[in-house]
Amino acid sequence: MDITNDTIDKLQSYGLNLSPAVYGGADDKAPGLNRKQKWRYDWTKEELLKSKRVGIFHEPSSTYDIDFDDKSFVAHQFHSLLPDTFSIGKKYKGSAILTHKIYAKPKDVKIDKWSYPKSVLNGSGKIIERLNKFTVIADQDRTIIKDVKPTVADPADILIRCKMIAFFTELKKHWPEEGSRDEAYLRLTGALASQTDVPVNVQEEFIEQLCIITGDREVKNRVNKVQYQHDQVAKGKNVYGIKELATSLNVNLPAFDILKHEDEKSEKKVYKIQYSNLIDFMSTHFPEPVYMIDPLVREQSITAIVGEPGVGKTLLGLRLAAGVACGCGFMSMPSIDGSRPVYYMEGELPAGDVKSRLNDIRSDFSKKGIKFNDDYFNIATLQQQKDFGFPPLHEEVGRDAVEEVIEEISERTGKKVYIHLDNISSLCPGFEENKAESWSPMMNWMIKLKNKGHTVCYYHHLNHAKYASGSTMQTRGIQMTMRLIKPDTKHKIPMKGEKAMQAIVDFPKWTLHDNSKAAQPHILTCDEEQNWKKYPLLEIDELKIIKFHEDGLTVKEMVEELDLKESTIYRKLKRLKDMELIKDDKPN
Repeated sequence: MDITNDTIDKLQSYGLNLSPAVYGGADDKAPGLNRKQKWRYDWTKEELLKSKRVGIFHEPSSTYDIDFDDKSFVAHQFHSLLPDTFSIGKKYKGSAILTHKIYAKPKDVKIDKWSYPKSVLNGSGKIIERLNKFTVIADQDRTIIKDVKPTVADPADILIRCKMIAFFTELKKHWPEEGSRDEAYLRLTGALASQTDVPVNVQEEFIEQLCIITGDREVKNRVNKVQYQHDQVAKGKNVYGIKELATSLNVNLPAFDILKHEDEKSEKKVYKIQYSNLIDFMSTHFPEPVYMIDPLVREQSITAIVGEPGVGKTLLGLRLAAGVACGCGFMSMPSIDGSRPVYYMEGELPAGDVKSRLNDIRSDFSKKGIKFNDDYFNIATLQQQKDFGFPPLHEEVGRDAVEEVIEEISERTGKKVYIHLDNISSLCPGFEENKAESWSPMMNWMIKLKNKGHTVCYYHHLNHAKYASGSTMQTRGIQMTMRLIKPDTKHKIPMKGEKAMQAIVDFPKWTLHDNSKAAQPHILTCDEEQNWKKYPLLEIDELKIIKFHEDGLTVKEMVEELDLKESTIYRKLKRLKDMELIKDDKPN
Protein backbone atom coordinates (compact mmCIF):
# COMPACT_ATOMS: atom_id res chain seq x y z
CA MET A 1 0.00 0.00 0.00
CA ASP A 2 1.55 3.30 -1.09
CA ILE A 3 1.81 6.01 1.54
CA THR A 4 0.18 9.00 -0.18
CA ASN A 5 -1.83 12.06 0.80
CA ASP A 6 -5.04 10.18 -0.01
CA THR A 7 -3.98 7.16 2.06
CA ILE A 8 -3.17 9.29 5.11
CA ASP A 9 -6.37 11.34 4.79
CA LYS A 10 -8.49 8.18 4.52
CA LEU A 11 -6.87 6.46 7.52
CA GLN A 12 -7.12 9.58 9.66
CA SER A 13 -10.79 9.96 8.69
CA TYR A 14 -11.35 6.57 10.35
CA GLY A 15 -10.04 8.06 13.60
CA LEU A 16 -6.70 6.22 13.41
CA ASN A 17 -3.70 7.82 15.13
CA LEU A 18 -0.83 7.38 12.66
CA SER A 19 2.90 7.16 13.25
CA PRO A 20 5.98 6.39 11.17
CA ALA A 21 7.00 2.81 11.94
CA VAL A 22 10.37 1.08 12.07
CA TYR A 23 11.59 -2.29 13.23
CA GLY A 24 14.68 -1.11 15.03
CA GLY A 25 16.59 -0.33 11.82
CA ALA A 26 19.11 2.47 11.46
CA ASP A 27 17.46 4.08 8.42
CA ASP A 28 14.52 5.63 10.30
CA LYS A 29 14.57 7.65 13.50
CA ALA A 30 10.82 7.62 14.05
CA PRO A 31 9.60 5.62 17.06
CA GLY A 32 6.82 3.33 15.86
CA LEU A 33 7.97 -0.13 16.92
CA ASN A 34 11.42 1.10 17.94
CA ARG A 35 11.27 0.87 21.72
CA LYS A 36 14.41 2.93 22.18
CA GLN A 37 12.61 6.06 20.98
CA LYS A 38 9.98 8.09 22.78
CA TRP A 39 6.58 7.53 21.24
CA ARG A 40 4.66 10.53 19.89
CA TYR A 41 1.05 10.80 18.89
CA ASP A 42 1.29 14.07 16.88
CA TRP A 43 3.16 13.28 13.68
CA THR A 44 2.65 15.71 10.81
CA LYS A 45 1.54 14.62 7.36
CA GLU A 46 4.95 15.60 5.97
CA GLU A 47 6.68 13.30 8.47
CA LEU A 48 4.31 10.48 7.66
CA LEU A 49 4.85 10.87 3.91
CA LYS A 50 8.63 10.56 4.37
CA SER A 51 8.29 7.24 6.18
CA LYS A 52 8.67 3.86 4.48
CA ARG A 53 5.88 2.42 6.58
CA VAL A 54 3.06 3.74 8.74
CA GLY A 55 1.34 2.20 11.73
CA ILE A 56 -1.37 3.05 14.22
CA PHE A 57 -1.28 3.50 17.98
CA HIS A 58 -4.26 1.58 19.33
CA GLU A 59 -4.88 3.44 22.58
CA PRO A 60 -5.38 6.93 21.09
CA SER A 61 -7.18 5.34 18.13
CA SER A 62 -9.54 3.41 20.49
CA THR A 63 -8.81 0.27 18.48
CA TYR A 64 -7.32 -3.19 18.84
CA ASP A 65 -5.94 -5.62 16.30
CA ILE A 66 -6.44 -9.31 15.62
CA ASP A 67 -3.22 -10.52 14.01
CA PHE A 68 -3.20 -13.83 12.09
CA ASP A 69 0.35 -15.15 12.45
CA ASP A 70 -0.03 -18.83 11.56
CA LYS A 71 2.84 -19.71 9.20
CA SER A 72 0.84 -22.58 7.73
CA PHE A 73 -2.02 -20.14 6.89
CA VAL A 74 -4.62 -22.48 8.38
CA ALA A 75 -5.80 -19.89 10.92
CA HIS A 76 -6.39 -17.42 8.09
CA GLN A 77 -9.05 -19.78 6.69
CA PHE A 78 -11.25 -18.96 9.70
CA HIS A 79 -10.98 -15.15 9.55
CA SER A 80 -14.50 -14.84 8.08
CA LEU A 81 -15.88 -15.99 11.46
CA LEU A 82 -14.79 -12.66 12.94
CA PRO A 83 -17.02 -9.64 12.17
CA ASP A 84 -16.18 -7.59 9.08
CA THR A 85 -14.06 -4.53 9.81
CA PHE A 86 -11.09 -2.58 8.48
CA SER A 87 -8.69 -5.31 7.33
CA ILE A 88 -5.25 -5.43 5.78
CA GLY A 89 -3.19 -8.22 4.33
CA LYS A 90 -0.04 -9.22 2.50
CA LYS A 91 0.68 -10.53 -0.97
CA TYR A 92 1.33 -14.28 -0.99
CA LYS A 93 1.85 -16.32 -4.17
CA GLY A 94 0.12 -13.67 -6.25
CA SER A 95 -2.89 -13.24 -3.95
CA ALA A 96 -3.66 -11.00 -1.01
CA ILE A 97 -4.11 -12.87 2.26
CA LEU A 98 -5.85 -11.17 5.17
CA THR A 99 -3.49 -10.88 8.16
CA HIS A 100 -4.97 -8.14 10.39
CA LYS A 101 -8.48 -7.13 11.43
CA ILE A 102 -8.66 -3.76 13.19
CA TYR A 103 -11.64 -3.23 15.53
CA ALA A 104 -12.89 -0.17 17.39
CA LYS A 105 -13.21 -0.91 21.09
CA PRO A 106 -16.27 0.04 23.13
CA LYS A 107 -15.90 3.08 25.33
CA ASP A 108 -14.17 2.59 28.72
CA VAL A 109 -13.20 -1.00 27.92
CA LYS A 110 -9.62 -2.06 28.62
CA ILE A 111 -7.97 -4.33 26.04
CA ASP A 112 -5.15 -6.61 27.19
CA LYS A 113 -2.68 -8.24 24.88
CA TRP A 114 -3.41 -11.92 24.23
CA SER A 115 -1.83 -14.58 22.05
CA TYR A 116 -1.78 -18.29 21.39
CA PRO A 117 0.54 -19.86 22.17
CA LYS A 118 1.89 -17.66 24.94
CA SER A 119 5.48 -18.63 24.16
CA VAL A 120 6.93 -19.43 20.75
CA LEU A 121 8.75 -22.75 20.41
CA ASN A 122 11.33 -23.80 17.86
CA GLY A 123 10.61 -20.90 15.52
CA SER A 124 7.03 -22.05 15.06
CA GLY A 125 5.53 -18.58 15.59
CA LYS A 126 2.17 -17.55 16.98
CA ILE A 127 -1.14 -18.74 15.56
CA ILE A 128 -3.18 -15.66 16.44
CA GLU A 129 -2.74 -12.55 18.60
CA ARG A 130 -4.77 -9.67 19.99
CA LEU A 131 -2.59 -6.55 19.93
CA ASN A 132 -3.27 -3.44 21.98
CA LYS A 133 -0.21 -1.23 21.37
CA PHE A 134 0.81 -0.75 17.77
CA THR A 135 0.21 -2.26 14.32
CA VAL A 136 1.91 -1.50 11.00
CA ILE A 137 -0.85 -1.02 8.43
CA ALA A 138 0.83 0.56 5.40
CA ASP A 139 4.07 -0.21 3.56
CA GLN A 140 5.14 -1.71 0.23
CA ASP A 141 4.13 -5.26 1.36
CA ARG A 142 0.69 -4.48 2.78
CA THR A 143 -2.63 -4.00 1.04
CA ILE A 144 -6.11 -3.01 2.22
CA ILE A 145 -8.48 -5.99 2.09
CA LYS A 146 -11.57 -4.32 3.60
CA ASP A 147 -11.59 -0.54 3.30
CA VAL A 148 -14.13 0.53 5.94
CA LYS A 149 -14.04 2.33 9.24
CA PRO A 150 -13.11 -0.08 12.08
CA THR A 151 -16.23 -1.79 13.43
CA VAL A 152 -17.05 -1.57 17.12
CA ALA A 153 -16.85 -5.14 18.42
CA ASP A 154 -17.25 -6.71 21.83
CA PRO A 155 -13.73 -7.80 22.88
CA ALA A 156 -15.14 -10.74 24.87
CA ASP A 157 -16.90 -12.18 21.81
CA ILE A 158 -13.84 -11.58 19.63
CA LEU A 159 -11.61 -13.32 22.18
CA ILE A 160 -13.84 -16.42 22.26
CA ARG A 161 -13.67 -16.59 18.49
CA CYS A 162 -9.89 -16.11 18.51
CA LYS A 163 -9.54 -19.00 20.96
CA MET A 164 -11.74 -21.13 18.69
CA ILE A 165 -9.54 -20.19 15.72
CA ALA A 166 -6.44 -21.29 17.67
CA PHE A 167 -8.07 -24.63 18.54
CA PHE A 168 -9.52 -25.28 15.08
CA THR A 169 -6.14 -24.43 13.51
CA GLU A 170 -4.52 -27.24 15.51
CA LEU A 171 -7.48 -29.50 14.84
CA LYS A 172 -7.62 -28.96 11.07
CA LYS A 173 -4.01 -30.08 10.65
CA HIS A 174 -4.95 -33.52 12.01
CA TRP A 175 -8.53 -33.83 10.74
CA PRO A 176 -9.27 -37.26 9.21
CA GLU A 177 -9.87 -37.91 5.54
CA GLU A 178 -13.37 -38.28 4.14
CA GLY A 179 -14.95 -41.57 5.17
CA SER A 180 -13.90 -41.50 8.80
CA ARG A 181 -15.16 -38.09 9.88
CA ASP A 182 -18.58 -38.82 11.37
CA GLU A 183 -17.16 -40.23 14.60
CA ALA A 184 -14.62 -37.41 14.76
CA TYR A 185 -17.39 -34.77 14.52
CA LEU A 186 -19.34 -36.56 17.26
CA ARG A 187 -16.31 -36.43 19.56
CA LEU A 188 -15.54 -32.82 18.63
CA THR A 189 -19.05 -31.54 19.27
CA GLY A 190 -19.23 -33.57 22.49
CA ALA A 191 -16.05 -31.94 23.77
CA LEU A 192 -17.29 -28.44 22.88
CA ALA A 193 -20.72 -29.05 24.44
CA SER A 194 -19.52 -30.62 27.69
CA GLN A 195 -16.26 -28.83 28.42
CA THR A 196 -16.60 -25.26 27.11
CA ASP A 197 -18.83 -22.23 27.48
CA VAL A 198 -18.61 -21.30 23.79
CA PRO A 199 -22.09 -20.24 22.58
CA VAL A 200 -23.93 -22.80 20.45
CA ASN A 201 -24.14 -20.47 17.44
CA VAL A 202 -20.37 -19.90 17.49
CA GLN A 203 -19.72 -23.65 17.70
CA GLU A 204 -22.04 -24.21 14.73
CA GLU A 205 -20.29 -21.52 12.68
CA PHE A 206 -16.89 -23.12 13.24
CA ILE A 207 -18.16 -26.63 12.48
CA GLU A 208 -19.65 -25.32 9.22
CA GLN A 209 -16.37 -23.57 8.30
CA LEU A 210 -14.38 -26.71 9.03
CA CYS A 211 -16.66 -28.58 6.61
CA ILE A 212 -16.13 -25.92 3.96
CA ILE A 213 -12.33 -25.83 4.10
CA THR A 214 -12.07 -29.64 4.19
CA GLY A 215 -14.48 -30.15 1.31
CA ASP A 216 -17.03 -31.98 3.45
CA ARG A 217 -20.45 -32.14 1.76
CA GLU A 218 -22.40 -33.30 4.85
CA VAL A 219 -22.49 -29.81 6.33
CA LYS A 220 -26.01 -29.98 7.78
CA ASN A 221 -25.40 -33.35 9.41
CA ARG A 222 -22.17 -32.11 11.01
CA VAL A 223 -23.65 -28.83 12.25
CA ASN A 224 -26.72 -30.60 13.71
CA LYS A 225 -24.43 -32.59 15.99
CA VAL A 226 -23.70 -29.41 17.96
CA GLN A 227 -27.25 -28.95 19.28
CA TYR A 228 -27.66 -32.73 19.65
CA GLN A 229 -24.65 -32.94 21.99
CA HIS A 230 -25.82 -29.92 23.98
CA ASP A 231 -29.19 -31.63 24.42
CA GLN A 232 -27.45 -34.79 25.63
CA VAL A 233 -25.46 -32.81 28.19
CA ALA A 234 -28.64 -31.06 29.40
CA LYS A 235 -30.22 -34.50 29.98
CA GLY A 236 -27.27 -35.58 32.11
CA LYS A 237 -26.02 -38.04 29.48
CA ASN A 238 -22.33 -38.82 29.10
CA VAL A 239 -20.79 -37.53 25.88
CA TYR A 240 -17.33 -37.70 24.37
CA GLY A 241 -14.72 -35.23 25.63
CA ILE A 242 -11.42 -33.84 24.39
CA LYS A 243 -9.52 -36.90 25.63
CA GLU A 244 -11.54 -39.21 23.39
CA LEU A 245 -11.12 -36.82 20.44
CA ALA A 246 -7.36 -36.54 20.90
CA THR A 247 -7.02 -40.31 21.32
CA SER A 248 -8.99 -41.06 18.15
CA LEU A 249 -6.85 -38.61 16.16
CA ASN A 250 -3.65 -39.77 17.90
CA VAL A 251 -2.59 -36.17 18.63
CA ASN A 252 -2.41 -33.66 21.45
CA LEU A 253 -4.63 -30.58 21.14
CA PRO A 254 -3.30 -28.16 23.78
CA ALA A 255 -5.28 -25.18 22.43
CA PHE A 256 -8.47 -26.77 23.79
CA ASP A 257 -7.29 -25.86 27.29
CA ILE A 258 -7.95 -22.16 26.59
CA LEU A 259 -11.59 -23.00 25.79
CA LYS A 260 -12.39 -25.06 28.87
CA HIS A 261 -14.93 -24.06 31.54
CA GLU A 262 -13.40 -21.73 34.08
CA ASP A 263 -14.40 -24.09 36.89
CA GLU A 264 -12.67 -26.97 35.09
CA LYS A 265 -9.50 -24.95 34.57
CA SER A 266 -9.40 -23.67 38.13
CA GLU A 267 -10.45 -26.85 39.87
CA LYS A 268 -8.43 -27.03 43.08
CA LYS A 269 -6.65 -30.24 43.88
CA VAL A 270 -6.67 -31.27 47.51
CA TYR A 271 -3.81 -33.46 48.62
CA LYS A 272 -3.53 -35.53 51.76
CA ILE A 273 0.08 -36.07 52.76
CA GLN A 274 0.64 -39.64 53.89
CA TYR A 275 2.86 -40.14 56.93
CA SER A 276 3.59 -42.66 59.66
CA ASN A 277 5.40 -42.79 62.96
CA LEU A 278 8.85 -44.32 63.14
CA ILE A 279 7.66 -47.75 64.33
CA ASP A 280 5.28 -48.12 61.39
CA PHE A 281 7.78 -46.62 58.97
CA MET A 282 10.58 -49.01 59.96
CA SER A 283 8.26 -52.01 59.77
CA THR A 284 6.87 -51.09 56.33
CA HIS A 285 8.41 -52.95 53.40
CA PHE A 286 9.70 -50.69 50.64
CA PRO A 287 11.14 -52.37 47.51
CA GLU A 288 14.93 -52.17 47.57
CA PRO A 289 16.26 -50.96 44.19
CA VAL A 290 18.56 -53.45 42.47
CA TYR A 291 20.97 -53.09 39.58
CA MET A 292 19.72 -53.72 36.08
CA ILE A 293 23.37 -53.61 34.96
CA ASP A 294 25.73 -53.78 37.92
CA PRO A 295 26.94 -51.15 38.79
CA LEU A 296 26.14 -48.82 35.88
CA VAL A 297 22.32 -48.92 35.75
CA ARG A 298 20.29 -49.02 38.95
CA GLU A 299 16.53 -49.23 39.37
CA GLN A 300 14.67 -46.08 40.39
CA SER A 301 17.50 -43.74 39.48
CA ILE A 302 18.02 -40.74 37.20
CA THR A 303 21.13 -40.66 35.00
CA ALA A 304 22.37 -37.88 32.75
CA ILE A 305 24.56 -38.89 29.81
CA VAL A 306 26.26 -35.66 28.76
CA GLY A 307 28.82 -35.07 26.06
CA GLU A 308 29.96 -33.23 22.99
CA PRO A 309 28.03 -33.69 19.74
CA GLY A 310 29.15 -36.80 17.87
CA VAL A 311 31.03 -38.32 20.78
CA GLY A 312 28.84 -41.45 20.91
CA LYS A 313 26.16 -40.74 23.53
CA THR A 314 23.37 -42.31 21.48
CA LEU A 315 25.42 -45.39 20.53
CA LEU A 316 26.28 -46.00 24.20
CA GLY A 317 22.70 -45.35 25.30
CA LEU A 318 21.23 -47.75 22.74
CA ARG A 319 23.68 -50.45 23.84
CA LEU A 320 22.82 -49.94 27.53
CA ALA A 321 19.11 -50.03 26.67
CA ALA A 322 19.60 -53.22 24.66
CA GLY A 323 21.54 -54.79 27.53
CA VAL A 324 18.68 -54.06 29.91
CA ALA A 325 15.94 -55.16 27.48
CA CYS A 326 17.71 -58.45 26.76
CA GLY A 327 19.09 -59.02 30.26
CA CYS A 328 22.61 -59.54 28.90
CA GLY A 329 24.47 -56.76 30.69
CA PHE A 330 27.22 -54.65 29.16
CA MET A 331 30.89 -55.56 28.78
CA SER A 332 31.87 -57.29 32.02
CA MET A 333 28.93 -55.80 33.94
CA PRO A 334 26.09 -58.32 34.43
CA SER A 335 22.34 -57.80 34.31
CA ILE A 336 20.53 -58.50 37.57
CA ASP A 337 17.07 -60.06 37.80
CA GLY A 338 16.52 -60.60 34.09
CA SER A 339 15.35 -58.32 31.30
CA ARG A 340 13.33 -55.09 31.69
CA PRO A 341 11.23 -53.11 29.20
CA VAL A 342 12.79 -50.03 27.59
CA TYR A 343 11.28 -46.87 26.11
CA TYR A 344 13.78 -45.00 23.93
CA MET A 345 12.61 -41.55 22.76
CA GLU A 346 14.87 -40.20 20.01
CA GLY A 347 14.29 -36.51 19.28
CA GLU A 348 17.02 -35.74 16.78
CA LEU A 349 18.34 -38.56 14.58
CA PRO A 350 16.50 -39.76 11.47
CA ALA A 351 14.77 -43.10 12.04
CA GLY A 352 17.04 -44.72 9.44
CA ASP A 353 20.17 -43.85 11.44
CA VAL A 354 18.64 -45.33 14.58
CA LYS A 355 17.71 -48.51 12.69
CA SER A 356 21.27 -48.82 11.39
CA ARG A 357 22.74 -48.66 14.90
CA LEU A 358 20.20 -51.08 16.28
CA ASN A 359 20.89 -53.48 13.41
CA ASP A 360 24.58 -53.44 14.35
CA ILE A 361 23.70 -54.24 17.97
CA ARG A 362 21.27 -57.00 16.98
CA SER A 363 23.87 -58.52 14.65
CA ASP A 364 26.44 -58.53 17.45
CA PHE A 365 23.97 -60.16 19.84
CA SER A 366 23.16 -62.80 17.24
CA LYS A 367 26.87 -63.66 16.84
CA LYS A 368 27.13 -64.08 20.59
CA GLY A 369 24.00 -66.24 20.78
CA ILE A 370 21.98 -63.57 22.64
CA LYS A 371 18.27 -63.47 21.77
CA PHE A 372 17.12 -59.89 21.25
CA ASN A 373 13.96 -59.19 23.25
CA ASP A 374 12.11 -57.22 20.54
CA ASP A 375 8.92 -56.75 22.57
CA TYR A 376 10.83 -55.17 25.43
CA PHE A 377 12.67 -52.63 23.26
CA ASN A 378 10.20 -49.81 22.47
CA ILE A 379 11.30 -46.79 20.46
CA ALA A 380 9.75 -43.51 19.29
CA THR A 381 11.38 -41.32 16.63
CA LEU A 382 10.38 -38.06 15.00
CA GLN A 383 9.53 -39.70 11.68
CA GLN A 384 6.97 -41.94 13.36
CA GLN A 385 4.96 -38.90 14.47
CA LYS A 386 2.21 -37.52 12.24
CA ASP A 387 3.67 -34.02 12.17
CA PHE A 388 7.31 -35.13 12.60
CA GLY A 389 7.56 -33.71 16.10
CA PHE A 390 6.92 -34.54 19.74
CA PRO A 391 5.01 -32.29 22.15
CA PRO A 392 7.71 -30.43 24.12
CA LEU A 393 8.84 -32.28 27.25
CA HIS A 394 9.23 -29.08 29.27
CA GLU A 395 5.49 -28.55 28.88
CA GLU A 396 2.90 -30.60 30.75
CA VAL A 397 1.34 -31.91 27.53
CA GLY A 398 4.65 -33.49 26.51
CA ARG A 399 5.31 -35.06 29.88
CA ASP A 400 1.76 -36.44 30.03
CA ALA A 401 2.20 -37.99 26.57
CA VAL A 402 5.41 -39.76 27.64
CA GLU A 403 3.87 -40.91 30.89
CA GLU A 404 0.93 -42.45 29.01
CA VAL A 405 3.34 -44.47 26.83
CA ILE A 406 5.31 -45.61 29.88
CA GLU A 407 2.21 -46.79 31.66
CA GLU A 408 1.08 -48.69 28.55
CA ILE A 409 4.44 -50.49 28.34
CA SER A 410 4.47 -51.19 32.07
CA GLU A 411 0.94 -52.58 31.98
CA ARG A 412 1.75 -54.77 28.96
CA THR A 413 4.96 -56.22 30.39
CA GLY A 414 4.14 -56.18 34.09
CA LYS A 415 7.46 -54.43 34.81
CA LYS A 416 8.69 -50.91 35.39
CA VAL A 417 10.32 -49.15 32.44
CA TYR A 418 13.89 -48.03 31.66
CA ILE A 419 13.30 -44.63 29.99
CA HIS A 420 15.76 -42.91 27.62
CA LEU A 421 15.15 -39.27 26.60
CA ASP A 422 17.59 -38.44 23.79
CA ASN A 423 18.15 -35.48 23.99
CA ILE A 424 16.94 -32.55 26.10
CA SER A 425 17.78 -29.89 23.49
CA SER A 426 15.74 -31.63 20.78
CA LEU A 427 12.87 -32.83 22.95
CA CYS A 428 12.47 -29.41 24.61
CA PRO A 429 12.56 -26.84 21.76
CA GLY A 430 12.65 -23.31 23.13
CA PHE A 431 13.64 -24.59 26.58
CA GLU A 432 15.41 -21.92 28.67
CA GLU A 433 18.03 -24.28 30.06
CA ASN A 434 19.96 -21.63 32.02
CA LYS A 435 17.00 -20.95 34.29
CA ALA A 436 16.45 -23.09 37.39
CA GLU A 437 12.69 -22.54 37.16
CA SER A 438 12.74 -24.16 33.71
CA TRP A 439 14.45 -27.31 34.98
CA SER A 440 12.38 -27.59 38.17
CA PRO A 441 9.17 -29.09 36.67
CA MET A 442 11.25 -31.40 34.46
CA MET A 443 13.31 -32.74 37.36
CA ASN A 444 10.23 -33.04 39.61
CA TRP A 445 8.60 -35.12 36.86
CA MET A 446 11.62 -37.41 36.56
CA ILE A 447 11.74 -37.80 40.35
CA LYS A 448 8.06 -38.73 40.28
CA LEU A 449 8.73 -41.37 37.62
CA LYS A 450 11.63 -42.70 39.69
CA ASN A 451 9.49 -43.01 42.79
CA LYS A 452 6.83 -44.84 40.78
CA GLY A 453 9.49 -47.48 40.13
CA HIS A 454 10.76 -46.43 36.69
CA THR A 455 14.35 -45.57 35.75
CA VAL A 456 15.25 -42.47 33.74
CA CYS A 457 18.23 -41.67 31.54
CA TYR A 458 18.34 -38.34 29.75
CA TYR A 459 20.91 -36.99 27.30
CA HIS A 460 22.33 -33.48 27.18
CA HIS A 461 25.17 -31.46 25.67
CA LEU A 462 28.19 -29.92 27.40
CA ASN A 463 28.88 -26.22 27.84
CA HIS A 464 32.25 -24.58 27.19
CA ALA A 465 33.48 -25.59 30.63
CA LYS A 466 32.75 -29.27 29.82
CA TYR A 467 29.83 -29.53 32.24
CA ALA A 468 26.19 -30.27 31.47
CA SER A 469 24.78 -27.25 29.68
CA GLY A 470 22.28 -25.13 31.61
CA SER A 471 21.30 -24.56 35.23
CA THR A 472 22.82 -26.72 37.98
CA MET A 473 19.23 -27.42 39.10
CA GLN A 474 19.35 -30.47 36.80
CA THR A 475 22.09 -32.15 38.85
CA ARG A 476 20.34 -31.98 42.22
CA GLY A 477 17.87 -34.79 41.73
CA ILE A 478 19.99 -37.21 39.75
CA GLN A 479 22.12 -40.11 40.93
CA MET A 480 24.70 -40.18 38.14
CA THR A 481 26.23 -37.91 35.54
CA MET A 482 28.17 -39.85 32.92
CA ARG A 483 30.30 -37.50 30.88
CA LEU A 484 31.75 -38.33 27.43
CA ILE A 485 34.54 -36.20 25.95
CA LYS A 486 36.46 -36.72 22.72
CA PRO A 487 40.08 -37.73 23.54
CA ASP A 488 42.95 -35.48 22.45
CA THR A 489 45.86 -36.76 20.37
CA LYS A 490 47.83 -37.88 23.47
CA HIS A 491 45.03 -40.19 24.57
CA LYS A 492 43.41 -41.20 21.30
CA ILE A 493 43.68 -44.90 20.59
CA PRO A 494 44.32 -45.86 16.94
CA MET A 495 41.21 -47.58 15.56
CA LYS A 496 40.06 -48.73 12.14
CA GLY A 497 36.72 -47.89 10.54
CA GLU A 498 34.71 -44.71 10.03
CA LYS A 499 32.04 -45.80 12.51
CA ALA A 500 34.51 -46.52 15.32
CA MET A 501 33.71 -44.61 18.49
CA GLN A 502 35.87 -43.69 21.46
CA ALA A 503 35.43 -41.29 24.35
CA ILE A 504 36.97 -40.36 27.66
CA VAL A 505 34.33 -41.29 30.23
CA ASP A 506 34.19 -39.90 33.74
CA PHE A 507 31.55 -39.35 36.41
CA PRO A 508 31.22 -35.80 37.82
CA LYS A 509 28.49 -37.25 40.05
CA TRP A 510 27.82 -40.86 41.04
CA THR A 511 26.02 -40.93 44.36
CA LEU A 512 26.65 -44.57 45.26
CA HIS A 513 30.06 -45.10 43.68
CA ASP A 514 31.90 -41.77 43.71
CA ASN A 515 35.06 -43.25 45.21
CA SER A 516 34.89 -46.70 43.67
CA LYS A 517 37.13 -48.26 41.04
CA ALA A 518 34.18 -48.24 38.61
CA ALA A 519 34.04 -44.43 38.85
CA GLN A 520 37.63 -43.91 37.72
CA PRO A 521 38.00 -42.03 34.41
CA HIS A 522 38.65 -44.33 31.46
CA ILE A 523 38.55 -44.52 27.69
CA LEU A 524 35.62 -46.39 26.18
CA THR A 525 35.84 -47.65 22.60
CA CYS A 526 33.52 -49.42 20.19
CA ASP A 527 34.62 -50.66 16.78
CA GLU A 528 32.42 -51.30 13.75
CA GLU A 529 31.79 -54.87 14.91
CA GLN A 530 30.25 -53.64 18.19
CA ASN A 531 33.24 -54.75 20.24
CA TRP A 532 33.27 -52.56 23.32
CA LYS A 533 36.51 -52.12 25.29
CA LYS A 534 37.51 -50.12 28.34
CA TYR A 535 41.02 -48.74 28.80
CA PRO A 536 42.58 -46.83 31.69
CA LEU A 537 42.87 -43.12 31.01
CA LEU A 538 46.47 -43.26 29.89
CA GLU A 539 48.62 -41.75 27.19
CA ILE A 540 49.31 -43.93 24.15
CA ASP A 541 52.92 -44.52 25.28
CA GLU A 542 51.69 -45.86 28.62
CA LEU A 543 49.25 -48.23 26.94
CA LYS A 544 52.10 -49.55 24.80
CA ILE A 545 54.32 -49.98 27.88
CA ILE A 546 51.59 -52.14 29.49
CA LYS A 547 51.43 -54.28 26.34
CA PHE A 548 55.24 -54.55 26.07
CA HIS A 549 55.49 -55.41 29.77
CA GLU A 550 52.90 -58.17 29.36
CA ASP A 551 54.88 -59.48 26.35
CA GLY A 552 58.05 -59.66 28.48
CA LEU A 553 60.05 -56.86 26.85
CA THR A 554 62.86 -55.33 28.88
CA VAL A 555 63.22 -51.59 29.49
CA LYS A 556 66.04 -51.40 26.95
CA GLU A 557 63.86 -53.09 24.35
CA MET A 558 61.04 -50.63 25.15
CA VAL A 559 63.47 -47.74 24.59
CA GLU A 560 64.08 -48.98 21.06
CA GLU A 561 60.37 -49.48 20.36
CA LEU A 562 59.12 -46.21 21.83
CA ASP A 563 61.99 -43.81 21.22
CA LEU A 564 61.78 -42.68 24.86
CA LYS A 565 64.51 -42.17 27.40
CA GLU A 566 65.18 -45.03 29.79
CA SER A 567 64.45 -42.76 32.77
CA THR A 568 61.08 -41.83 31.26
CA ILE A 569 60.10 -45.48 30.85
CA TYR A 570 61.10 -46.28 34.44
CA ARG A 571 59.03 -43.32 35.66
CA LYS A 572 56.00 -44.48 33.67
CA LEU A 573 56.46 -48.08 34.86
CA LYS A 574 56.41 -46.92 38.48
CA ARG A 575 53.20 -44.92 37.85
CA LEU A 576 51.54 -47.92 36.21
CA LYS A 577 52.57 -50.19 39.09
CA ASP A 578 51.20 -47.69 41.63
CA MET A 579 47.93 -47.73 39.68
CA GLU A 580 48.01 -51.55 39.86
CA LEU A 581 47.84 -51.77 36.07
CA ILE A 582 50.96 -53.92 35.88
CA LYS A 583 52.61 -56.31 38.31
CA ASP A 584 56.30 -56.32 39.13
CA ASP A 585 56.82 -59.85 37.92
CA LYS A 586 58.21 -59.17 34.44
CA PRO A 587 61.84 -58.62 33.37
CA ASN A 588 63.17 -55.06 33.36
